[in-house]
Amino acid sequence: MNRVEQRVFLPIEDEVRRKVRAQRVATFLQGLDARRSWEVLVRPFKRSRTNQQSRYERGICCLLLAEATGYEPEEVHEYLCGTYWGWKQVQCPKTPSNPSGVKDVPLRTTTTNFKGERDVLSKTDFADFVAFIQRFGAKHNVYIPDPDPDLSWKKNAA
Repeated sequence: MNRVEQRVFLPIEDEVRRKVRAQRVATFLQGLDARRSWEVLVRPFKRSRTNQQSRYERGICCLLLAEATGYEPEEVHEYLCGTYWGWKQVQCPKTPSNPSGVKDVPLRTTTTNFKGERDVLSKTDFADFVAFIQRFGAKHNVYIPDPDPDLSWKKNAA
């Protein structure tokens, strides 16, 4: 088998169907090349945030706040992540403006968990983060409009 990665989705279903799917997975695993080592990762499935949600957060929310503050959108995003999830200090190269060689970074981001491992936020967790950003903007006199619910069909119709 030349596949680098194979994903298998086990949906919520009745016990009989689940056993049939599990048997297919077992058959697949038994068929892997025995001369190679393989890693098998099993974790609960969650629907991660959509690309549209991400584009809205970066292209609307962070951009509006960046324009209001004079910072870059990426700097605004990092600040919002740290404000929402908290901060930790990490070592960095010493510079004239940072002689201690320590900087603050967010405990987690929209794509990494508290351990620094890839863990994209679910749709609902991302929506909660965006609602926080809208409240943050309102506190600082920056109006951040709700996402356009019709954006997906307008984009496809053009």
